[in-house]
Amino acid sequence: MSRANRCFRREGIARGDGVVMETQRSFLRFHETIKSADFRDNPLLRRRKRRLVHLLGSVLPQPFDVLEMGAFAMGTGTPTPGGASNIDLGLVFEGSPLRRNVHVYEALVSEALGAESLAYSWRESCVRIVDEPRTASAVDLRIYLKDERGALHLAVGKRGAASGRRRWRREDPTGFLAHVRRRFRGEEGLQFRRTIRYLKRWRDRNFSRDALSAPRGIVLTLAALHGFTPSRSWASIGSGPRTLDDLGALIHIVQWLENQTSNGRRLVLEMPVHPYDDVCIKLSEAWMTEFSAKLKTLHQHLNEARAHETLSPLREVFGHDFPKV
Repeated sequence: MSRANRCFRREGIARGDGVVMETQRSFLRFHETIKSADFRDNPLLRRRKRRLVHLLGSVLPQPFDVLEMGAFAMGTGTPTPGGASNIDLGLVFEGSPLRRNVHVYEALVSEALGAESLAYSWRESCVRIVDEPRTASAVDLRIYLKDERGALHLAVGKRGAASGRRRWRREDPTGFLAHVRRRFRGEEGLQFRRTIRYLKRWRDRNFSRDALSAPRGIVLTLAALHGFTPSRSWASIGSGPRTLDDLGALIHIVQWLENQTSNGRRLVLEMPVHPYDDVCIKLSEAWMTEFSAKLKTLHQHLNEARAHETLSPLREVFGHDFPKV
């Protein structure tokens, strides 16, 4: 009899429940490997933020505030398999979007970055700054105006595009973070954030690194917001609470996603705050087809791991960072 099964018998736990507990321990070990601490607990991220803020503050002629945004603000950050950690920051100026031109602020930021010889490129809604060339880690910097009511407006449209395609768009990044934090709390909140990290590692392992192919972090986060159900096994030690079951929670999200994309349907994921838009609206039919096919494969591997009480299918979808035993 194995050491684990002797332990289960001693504690009065059925073998099936014991396997769930062992699988959960493997998921928690995997999570410790793939997670990156958030801004509060990660001195490297804080140092990168301070360095960029100091650089911009020494050059920009207008005062600004800085928002911590994205995965490392909500506790769902993961490095890529290559070790890169991309962070999101918002640069907030005060002013009315009716009286300020987007290109003026884009020009100010471009001049500041150029003065420091940093490698950067403009995207649709941010400027990507490669601040750690050794690991190809980057900062996605978004430019906001805060109006007299405190509402934030994001600069959208690539620098150099026609003036009609560059505009201010109402957004609520702080409201989104608050929404995510309120949605699930305590142990259930921790499990929710772990499932997002598992999905991100699946993405990094199974999609091309082409940004047009892999689902963005916001897509996976919104999918988890809709599809996550806290999951526990029936097993417990003594009179303690039932054991968390991350595999079960992950299966539930993937099942929800499969249902949303079945029979050729497009995935629709709307923001719960301004601008209340569908983040998948620009994704092509070919993208939807590939995403749906890879979801099906993921679901099969998760179900196989559960049905046959084995970790091998999990290593196939998550890579060698997932424990063997």
